[in-house]
Amino acid sequence: MTDLLFQHSNNMPFNFQLPTTSFLSFEDYLTSSTHPSLPSAATAARGTVRHVLKKHKRLSPSQQTTHLHDVLHALISYIPYLLALDAGLSNRSLADEEISITLIRDPEIQWRCPLTVTSPGRDAPRPKLKSLEYEILLTLSAQATTLYLLARTQLHDLYSTNNTFLDSAARTAAVTAAMKHLLSAYSMFTYLAIRATALAVTTAPPVPDVAPATFSALAALTIAEATLITVLKDDPYAAAVAQARHTNDTEWMYKAPSITSVRAGLFARLCIAAAEHGARGLGLLAGSGSGAGGKITEALPRYLDDLRRAARAKACRFLGIDAEMSEDTVVGIAWLRSARSELGLSTPSTSSGSVEDTKKRFGLPRSLDKLKNYLSEKREDRRVERGAGSEWGGDAGRFEETRIVEMLLRKWEKMNDVMNTRPIPPSGPLLAQLPSGREYYNNLAPWREPSLDAGTLVGLRAPPSPRAGSRGDEEEDSDEEVERVGLAHNALPGAFPGSAGGRARVEGQGAYY
Repeated sequence: MTDLLFQHSNNMPFNFQLPTTSFLSFEDYLTSSTHPSLPSAATAARGTVRHVLKKHKRLSPSQQTTHLHDVLHALISYIPYLLALDAGLSNRSLADEEISITLIRDPEIQWRCPLTVTSPGRDAPRPKLKSLEYEILLTLSAQATTLYLLARTQLHDLYSTNNTFLDSAARTAAVTAAMKHLLSAYSMFTYLAIRATALAVTTAPPVPDVAPATFSALAALTIAEATLITVLKDDPYAAAVAQARHTNDTEWMYKAPSITSVRAGLFARLCIAAAEHGARGLGLLAGSGSGAGGKITEALPRYLDDLRRAARAKACRFLGIDAEMSEDTVVGIAWLRSARSELGLSTPSTSSGSVEDTKKRFGLPRSLDKLKNYLSEKREDRRVERGAGSEWGGDAGRFEETRIVEMLLRKWEKMNDVMNTRPIPPSGPLLAQLPSGREYYNNLAPWREPSLDAGTLVGLRAPPSPRAGSRGDEEEDSDEEVERVGLAHNALPGAFPGSAGGRARVEGQGAYY
């Protein structure tokens, strides 16, 4: 049972899209009397980030998974230069060196904002932002999002439904790495929320992507995901459902999952804490509202709501397990029905699991309802195997938790029908008895700004070499390139040059990117 524990867990991190950005030369906006090469060096490092992000956008979903490390490395290399510019503008020293930066004019920055939508059919906007502070917020947000996606990548292999299982060491390493990435992302989102709040005092957020409420919501989402990972590590029922779906496995027939009463109560409180984080993030996104810069994409609030529901359903399930182990099966059934209600399944069902029936009947379900459930399960499993972008894990684990609840509900209702005559109490009043949540992660270290080392700062005192910071200046902008390609491929025969059937428009008229 333990060997299969992580092969199909319930935590499915959200599939964020990384942003892209246009070219920016800091030398056009900043100058330094103490470190003349700093603006050009920052421009070169930013050019690498721009190139890597543009390449990442063009890759297939499977290729993007392996490319995330390149994105992270480019961002880690660029951020110290960016923060050094900020330190110079604020008259702060780095590595005991005074940095003097003079602002020629406000930088004009363009980043794709993937969390912002404008209208149906349009791509995410890329507004012009005139402040170095927005460059810092969006760059750090890109790194935090990359860390979050790396955690998702680590967990994907644990969802595999084929017959290739990871050994214990590989599973432990994957979960540990995912937790590390999520906690790092949480620290960065928390830092960004504080920094964005200070900026919002004087300037209203131009887009939701840089709003304090958005960063706080992302921090809440990340810590909720990290909390659920601590539960799924030791949840044997997720493993039992995974085993039952493998046609070559028979251990599910004779070996039942086991869990101690103390740990069941602890897991329930951890799940409630995760649900509270999800609810807080959902409220923050609702409070961010919409403005001239657009509104938050609907996928993120929907995912947070699904995560909240799945976490509360898990808590109800663990409390039901606790009651069943105390030989109070009818109360356990009531808790499972409460879990179904949290998952949005209004009516109790005694026959939703198609896995055992499928095995006993050589893969042929016994009824149309079971056939429907069976096909839904297979469709979800294929999505996991393909890892096809947003198709995988878009419901935050609600579907998988439903499988577990239905498996237990079917089993316990059958036991109660055979052995007991006690009526099942209503499930509604039980939800009022949910215990308080318990935080697993306390006193997490805040994110610390990286800084350039003393040797690098000394080297930046030299005058910049000719065109040292112009890397990427000769490259065609990604958006302009897409527009040009669209014009070339979509032009109608005999149409006036540039019409392209209305699919590509000039930038000032709502370009498709």
